[in-house]
Amino acid sequence: MLTDKDLRAQLDRLRPFEGDVPYMYLDNAKTPNVTTGVGFLLFDVDSALALPWVHGVSGRLAEPDEIRAEFFRVLAMRGGLQAAAYKGPLRLTLEAIEAEGFRRLRAMLAGLPHVFPGFAGFPSVVQQRLLDLAWNCGLGRYPGLMGWTKLREACNSVPPDWLSAAEECKTANPMRGQAREARNAWRAQGFLTAAEQQG
Repeated sequence: MLTDKDLRAQLDRLRPFEGDVPYMYLDNAKTPNVTTGVGFLLFDVDSALALPWVHGVSGRLAEPDEIRAEFFRVLAMRGGLQAAAYKGPLRLTLEAIEAEGFRRLRAMLAGLPHVFPGFAGFPSVVQQRLLDLAWNCGLGRYPGLMGWTKLREACNSVPPDWLSAAEECKTANPMRGQAREARNAWRAQGFLTAAEQQG
C-alpha cells in the first residue's frame, strides 16, 4: 500500500495538473465549483468553513462570517477565469494546504478498495494512477470511478488486464489540452508498466 512518502510525492505530482492556489476560485466546470489549494473542491460553505483561512496581509485567523462572505463572493462570479481573477483577502498557508491534501489523499486511498477490491495487491504504479483518477473524478457514480465500468472490469478481472486498463484510464480531452494529454499519458504508462511486470 502507498506510504506517507508516496502520498507526498503524489501531492507534488498533482500540483502541475491541479494548480496550487491558496485562495478560493471557480473551476471551469459547466456548473463552476468553488475550489482552492491543489484542486480541493469546496462542495458547500461548510467545506470552506472547515479550513483554517487567514488574512493574507495580517495572518489573522478568519472569522466564520468572513469565510462565508468570501465563499459566496467567489460563487457569484463567472466561472473559468484565471485563478487570480478571484483573489480575495483570505488565504490558506502552505502548511494548511499540505495538511488538507494529505487528508483528502488518505480518504481516497481508504475508499479505493471499495471500487477495486484487489487494490491493496495492485502494483504501486497502478495504485498511484487510480489515486490520481480518484482525485480528478471522485470515487462515486459517474463521473466518479464507480461509473468507469470498463476500467473497473479490467482492473478487477483475475488476473488484472492492465493493457485494457491503459486504454480505459483516460479522461476526455476534446480541446487537446497539453496538461490533460500529459496526465493521460502518465496514467496509461503506469498500467503499461504493470502489464510488462506481469509478464
